[in-house]
Amino acid sequence: MKFNKKSEIKQLYIWITLGIIVLAVYIPVLSNAFLLFWNDNWMVMNSYTFDGFTPDNLRKILTDPYNGQYSPVNQIYYLLLYSVSGLDSFTFHLGSLLLHFANVMLVYHLLFKILMLSSNFNGKESNCLAFFTALLFAIYPLNAESVSWISASKVLLFTLFYLLSLLAYIQYVSRKKLKYYFFSICFFILSFGSKEQAITVIFSVILLDYVLRRNLKDKRVWIEKVPFALLSILFLAITLCMQGDVFSDTGGSYSFFERFVLIFYSFMEYITKCIFPIDIPFLYPYQTGGTVPAYFWAYPVIVIIFLILFFTEFKIKKHRHLYFVLLFFVINLGINSLPRFNVLADCHIYITIPAVFLFTGIFFLNIIKKYRKYRILLFAGLMTYIIILGIYSHQQTKTWRDSDSLKNTLQIYQINKYYDR
Repeated sequence: MKFNKKSEIKQLYIWITLGIIVLAVYIPVLSNAFLLFWNDNWMVMNSYTFDGFTPDNLRKILTDPYNGQYSPVNQIYYLLLYSVSGLDSFTFHLGSLLLHFANVMLVYHLLFKILMLSSNFNGKESNCLAFFTALLFAIYPLNAESVSWISASKVLLFTLFYLLSLLAYIQYVSRKKLKYYFFSICFFILSFGSKEQAITVIFSVILLDYVLRRNLKDKRVWIEKVPFALLSILFLAITLCMQGDVFSDTGGSYSFFERFVLIFYSFMEYITKCIFPIDIPFLYPYQTGGTVPAYFWAYPVIVIIFLILFFTEFKIKKHRHLYFVLLFFVINLGINSLPRFNVLADCHIYITIPAVFLFTGIFFLNIIKKYRKYRILLFAGLMTYIIILGIYSHQQTKTWRDSDSLKNTLQIYQINKYYDR
């Protein structure tokens, strides 16, 4: 996809606008301290960070699990920041802020390309929808945890390389140049090295084949997936080997079907919080053990009914982009919704939340087209909503200012048992 001079200037304005907004919302993060009370004391401040770029230390980072965590790329990221400025919290938070901004821009470019290649929207509409989605992604309160908490940097890194892998794959499909295919594979590897949830890349590239109207009956399309599939199997084996039973936090007390129900419960909770981002304590402890409440069994029914209505409402060939974002949301949120002590966590939804905002943007665009004479009023309402979200996120970052602020939040929500974590 080629851009003329005017388009390049417009892209620059978008970069600057989103950059200013991200900085305005998250500038309190730069004065936040390390959270010695909440994982920074062992995830960041450890021997891997302190021992420098030596062959022996790099070997340990790449081969040793640490407290059930296997994220060597994230650990090398900490090592790099420590090598630059030591244990300066400003540098670490600045790194998180820059990673978030990079992800905002990648969301914009990825969705713009998908909308231009697969939808009936024109260039202006595609640009507006991609910008609107990236803007909400930039300022949404649920993302405050991932940006404000240094130990959540693996979420930012995993998302960065995940989105780069998808963009490189789109370039490969569009330009037929093999180098982009290898870039996509390399970014996939780096994404997994940041967080194990990257194994879903294999499903996302298949979705891209569909949304880009590739011939799925062509054997070559599936042969291209072999390296992705083999890497996914390898990464799954590494994850199981390094972390053991992913359900260990439940104590094995839930049956397979109860765990399945908990995933649907988390789906509904996440969607609700995407639409109504209120009452965000940063920690949603779920009492593991016992029996899943009876009313939880309604969640699978609700989700299945929604999916049936969705697939019957939209014709598959006309709305490929909607199928992509819906299935992208389901697949990536599903892998993050395994029932542990905290069934919900704001950082789990970081990579999936743009899908919700794209649906929101399309809905709003249709409302604007239908009620043109009220467009000024509708835009005023939208701007008010965006400003409120930005202010809320700005305040939410202060929850992560230091360990005392975090403890105060736990006290407010009466989650006292985690004070000494």
